[in-house]
Amino acid sequence: MENLTYLMNYEEYKNYSLKNLINKINNSTKLSLNKLIIDNLIFIKNNPIKIGNGVYFFFDNDESFYIGKAQARSFVERIPAHFDIREKESSGWGFNTCLKKMLEKRISNSFEEAAKRLLKMKLFLINFQEQDNLDKCCRPLEKLFRYLIPPSINPISGKQIKILDRKMNQEMSIEENISILQNT
Repeated sequence: MENLTYLMNYEEYKNYSLKNLINKINNSTKLSLNKLIIDNLIFIKNNPIKIGNGVYFFFDNDESFYIGKAQARSFVERIPAHFDIREKESSGWGFNTCLKKMLEKRISNSFEEAAKRLLKMKLFLINFQEQDNLDKCCRPLEKLFRYLIPPSINPISGKQIKILDRKMNQEMSIEENISILQNT
């Protein structure tokens, strides 16, 4: 299943060095969010995306804009939730984190404007095929990418950056770096 455009499976790339994986992500095709259909989050090339959870990226042009995780909820549940234009938690759930961040950072003036801008961006997914890997690696993998490919609106904090600067090694595999993160 090499080069599945906007999706890669963690298990197939966990032994890549961080440096090589970042190059692969940067050079991979991304899916335009304005062309996204539910099918894209369930199937790829007519094959089901199992288990359908992992780390996702929104790219504005070729720049990392937002990095999140779909751990408790699947991609098909999590990605569309970002487009909910209802304000605050009056909607009862408030999973439109990306839109909220866009307003906080004054990138957009309203939820509607933020949703329209987000629709112009592109999506990339890292899927976990095994539940055990999802449970152990999803959170640290999201943190790792927020460090290595800092997104415009949700980078990690300065304190975390200092810790990761000392511990991460881009020549080591993803799996090895995640192991270091888990012991931090």
